[in-house]
Amino acid sequence: MTSPRSRDERALLLPLETSQDAPPLPRHLAPMQPRLAIAAFNSDDFIFEVKWDGVRALVAKDGAGLRVTDRYGADLLARMPELARAARQLPEGVLLDAELVVCDAQGRPRYEQLAARLGRAERKAGRGPLLLAFDLLYESYRQLMDRPLLERRDRLARLVVRGAPILVPEHLESDGEPFLEAVREFGLEGVVAKRRDSTYVPGARAADWLKVHAVGRMDVTVCGVIDRDGAPHRLLCGAYRDRSLTYVGRAYIPPFLREYVRRELEGLEREDSPLDAPVELQPGLNWLAPERCAIVEHGGEDGATLGDDARLRSFRVDLRPEDCHVEEALRMPSGAPRLERDRPRLVVLRSLFPHD
Repeated sequence: MTSPRSRDERALLLPLETSQDAPPLPRHLAPMQPRLAIAAFNSDDFIFEVKWDGVRALVAKDGAGLRVTDRYGADLLARMPELARAARQLPEGVLLDAELVVCDAQGRPRYEQLAARLGRAERKAGRGPLLLAFDLLYESYRQLMDRPLLERRDRLARLVVRGAPILVPEHLESDGEPFLEAVREFGLEGVVAKRRDSTYVPGARAADWLKVHAVGRMDVTVCGVIDRDGAPHRLLCGAYRDRSLTYVGRAYIPPFLREYVRRELEGLEREDSPLDAPVELQPGLNWLAPERCAIVEHGGEDGATLGDDARLRSFRVDLRPEDCHVEEALRMPSGAPRLERDRPRLVVLRSLFPHD
C-alpha cells in the first residue's frame, strides 16, 4: 500500500499546468555561482556534481522559440546553430541552467576546444557542442527557484527528452572526497557541492554551492607579459579585490602556446602598470591593458595567489576582466564516506556517457 508520504512526494513532481496569465520567461537572468572550497568533503547535507570545463549557458524555450545565452545574456545560439536541435527536447515555458561544452576524442569536455569555436577565429574543434543541464529554474512558465534543489533536479530529469544536445548528468549523494578522486582520475575539471535543500538565488555567490578543483585553477586578468628571446615567456596576472586590480602572481607560458599568446595580446601594450600596487620590474616586461582573461593552473589551494608552478591553460572568451576575483577559499568539515567504493566512478562514467 502506498504511504501518504510517498503520495505527497510524487504529487510534488507532477507536471505543472501552464497558467493563462503566467508572465513570460525572463530575457536575462544572472546565474548563481559557487564559492571556492579548499578541499573536497563528505556530508549528508550535500549532493555532488561534476564541474564541467565549459561556458555557463541559460536555455529557455517560450512562444518565440529557443534561446541559449551566456552569463551576460549574449546569444550563443547564433554562434553555435547546432544547438537549435535542443528545441525538440523541451516543452514550452522552461528555463534551464546548463554548461555548454565541446569534448575531446575521449569524451571529456575541454575549454580550449570550446574557446576555438567561440573565439575570434571561430575554428571548428572537438566533438559537440552539448548542453549539460543541471538545474530547472522555470517549468510551464512557473518559477521554481524557491523550491529545494533536489525537487528541481528531479523535475529536470523527468522533463528533458533524452538525447543530444541536452544531457542531464547524474549526481552523487554525500561522498565528495571519493567523487573528487574519480573526477581527477578521468581528467575532469572538478566537483560542485550543492546543499540538498538550497534555493536558487540569481547572481549570488553563496556557500550553499561550493566548487573544488581537481587541479588548482584561477581565472585571472592579464596585466603584463615578460618576453624572453623575442617570445612571450610569462604572464603577469591580476584579480579584482573589491574594485582594485591586485597582483596575484606570474604564469609560465608553455612553448606550444607562445604564438597563440602573442596574437591574443597584440595591440594591448601600455606604458604604465594597471595594478593597484607596485610590482618588481623585470627585463622584458611589457605592461598590458587589462582586457583579457585567462585560466591559470597551479599547485596551490587558495584563490588569492599563484604559486611558482603556475602555468597558462587558455584565454577565456566568456568572462569579463572585472569578473576575475580574488576568492576566499572555505574549508568544510568532513565525515566518513558512506557509499560503496565503485559508486563515485560509476556516476562519473554515466555523466560522461549518459544513456540515450
